Amino acid sequence: MRHREEGGGRTVLSVGAGHPPIAPVFPIFQALKLAGGQVLEPVMSLEVTLNEEHLSFVLGDLAQRRGSVTDIQSRHDNKVLLATVPLAEMMGYSTALRTVTSGCATFSLELDAYEAMNPQDQNMLLKKMGGLL
Repeated sequence: MRHREEGGGRTVLSVGAGHPPIAPVFPIFQALKLAGGQVLEPVMSLEVTLNEEHLSFVLGDLAQRRGSVTDIQSRHDNKVLLATVPLAEMMGYSTALRTVTSGCATFSLELDAYEAMNPQDQNMLLKKMGGLL
């Protein structure tokens, strides 16, 4: 592991190709802690096509998944819901959507951005990881 100081108070940590695959991660977490590091999480763009009768159930489910609805459009006899949702919250979404809509909805996901986790979620993640940060 190499440590390099850059201008503006930035610190860069890198692991060389010659290191074994299981490198100690504790120094990385310590450096993040000292620097006041912020954990980023992948956020997905979600598009759900569904019947209007199921819209309120899907909106409620997305709210529980920390989703943010950006638009609701009409397409033929269906509604198209556009939202952003953290990837970590999408586990089991396909099954939940099929259950709530009786199999009458489709969805697609693609990576939208990496965003800073809110402090509560970051603390919960760090506790799961054993309090390394």
